[in-house]
Amino acid sequence: MTSKGQVLKDIKNKIKSLEDYSENEEYVLIEKSLNITKEQLFLKQNFISSELGKISRKLKRRLSGEPINKIFKEQNFFGFDFYINKNVLAPRKETEELVERVSMDIKKSKEGVKLLDMCTGSGCIGLTLKLICKDKVNVEISDIDKKALSVARLNAEKFGLKTRVKIKKSNMFERLKSDEKFDIITCNPPYISKSEYNKLSNGVKNFDPKIALLGGEDGLDFYRILAKEGSNYLLKNGRMYLEIGYNQKSKVEKIFKDYNYKFECYKDYSNNDRIVKVWK
Repeated sequence: MTSKGQVLKDIKNKIKSLEDYSENEEYVLIEKSLNITKEQLFLKQNFISSELGKISRKLKRRLSGEPINKIFKEQNFFGFDFYINKNVLAPRKETEELVERVSMDIKKSKEGVKLLDMCTGSGCIGLTLKLICKDKVNVEISDIDKKALSVARLNAEKFGLKTRVKIKKSNMFERLKSDEKFDIITCNPPYISKSEYNKLSNGVKNFDPKIALLGGEDGLDFYRILAKEGSNYLLKNGRMYLEIGYNQKSKVEKIFKDYNYKFECYKDYSNNDRIVKVWK
């Protein structure tokens, strides 16, 4: 038997030097390794050998650089626990700002809203919007990667949305019919440039899919596609909400203004340029 305090101290000493360590991560690792709540961990005094074995196996993976969310295949996003694996990006906190902006837009609409979420990955944007806006929004989600879509389908089933959200495999607009049009298109596309990709942490490069990160030589390829083709799939007064890299505002703005879009940019919770709204 080993005391809780000693175990917590030992784990923290081992993982605190990891480049993506977050404060109090040692508590999360124990809770999820043992499948217990914060309250149950608080009340615990000691760990028996079988518990230490479970913790040790997960700790070994963490020390290899694997992020906590990939070890336990779960990431909380907007209050919902999404299933994730190596085939999708873990939903990021900054993307919640996009969901918040779009949900406010939907709730202001007098009529139902048709929404397409492209590059959906785990489905976190489209599925969350369906969960919080309910029947006010009709949601379709798409991705080029069938492995990512498998994850999105699992999440749709998990949240009871299997028959309430349309899921489509498509390379951006490639498989959309010319008469398919939406009030809102959302997209958190790959937007990392080749030079930035090489500088990413090992926790990202080794455990997140490259296809979901790399946006071409300069990171802007998907914005060019969205600007060129997006308006063809928007209804009257339609708009697109997109996530961008913190340093991409001026370049993305030029891409869309070259196609005569109006452009607004919003900050994320860390005060970085992160969400753009474009419309004609």
